Amino acid sequence: MAKDNASDEFIKRLLDATAAGKLDQISVLLEESKKYSPLSVPNAQALLEKAARNGQAETDRFLFDTLPECGQKTPWEPTLPESFDAEDFPKTWSRAENGVVHAALDGTDPPKVIKVLLDAGLSPNFELGQAGNLLSSSLHSTELVKLLLEKGADPNGQYLSQTYVARAAALPTVDVLNLLVKHGARLEGSPLRKAAEYRRILNVERLLELGQDINEVFTETTYLSEPPSQVILGSALHSAVQGGRLQLPVTNSPAEMVRFLLGHGAKADILDGEGKTAFQLAKGREDIVQAFKDHGVTE
Repeated sequence: MAKDNASDEFIKRLLDATAAGKLDQISVLLEESKKYSPLSVPNAQALLEKAARNGQAETDRFLFDTLPECGQKTPWEPTLPESFDAEDFPKTWSRAENGVVHAALDGTDPPKVIKVLLDAGLSPNFELGQAGNLLSSSLHSTELVKLLLEKGADPNGQYLSQTYVARAAALPTVDVLNLLVKHGARLEGSPLRKAAEYRRILNVERLLELGQDINEVFTETTYLSEPPSQVILGSALHSAVQGGRLQLPVTNSPAEMVRFLLGHGAKADILDGEGKTAFQLAKGREDIVQAFKDHGVTE
């Protein structure tokens, strides 16, 4: 005998209880859901996503312990009968690719929820397709980076052709950079350049302590020619003056960054690919020009 479909009112109560982390209510409602057609009740992925998005880590843990289908595979996406197609997919179900992981990362308490997902079998190096992987998507959160690295995440990955350590060098604090280095990150991908572009004096200072060359000449591959060629970008001084394709607010002013670099041994006579010094690039920007002049650079 076919089972009845769950009512909209029942579905709302189940989802609301999941979002609020009311475990007693969830337990009762899950038991009640057994009398309805499974295709009319939110599936495990939908419930895991709802809890994750609302920062309900213990609710996700409860669901992993309670629902048999949660233990079948990660990242907990539904398995449908072969006869199903897209039009048959139940409206109460979720099948978003990596939906539980994305809900956790976008939710109100990513570190706590991700910890539960890791305990449930998620790899700390889990790939998220075009979004990179779990670590590259978490570099904005010191707490989450610490958790993932302690669980075995690889600190030497890349996302969009940038190493994690270079991305960390562009962040407003030195904390993520320190965590990556502590867990074995190699100082590759020109992190000093990124720190100078974003005028992160503390990050530059830390990189110099770690042995980065303040006068390294940075290059970048351009694919505008055939074959691809290397473009000379100049030194950290050039980066401090010019900035870059900045996606975050800067910490210090260009002039402050220039003063710091010159005060720590940066050479002002290094040329970029167009034969210009950083001082020449600063022409017309009086505060930066004055920073050079205060250190005896006049041409």
